[in-house]
Amino acid sequence: MLSRTRSMWLKQDQHPGDRLRLFREVGRSVPCDRVLYPGSYVDVAASFTFPSVTYVDSDDRAAAFFADRDGVQELVG
Repeated sequence: MLSRTRSMWLKQDQHPGDRLRLFREVGRSVPCDRVLYPGSYVDVAASFTFPSVTYVDSDDRAAAFFADRDGVQELVG
């Protein structure tokens, strides 16, 4: 994983588990396998709940983050 990717994720996940709890509740309320996450920036927590997530963001930093495919895959397992 690139150090930039790790740094961006650690900043996004500065309150570990808060987004995970949110997406688990969404998953309980809206059972589905594929979701679209517009404006995601570098928040990959949806992938901990949903099997297929399409992340969309116009921020260049998000593009750089997701360009590190191996690093993002390492984060989401």
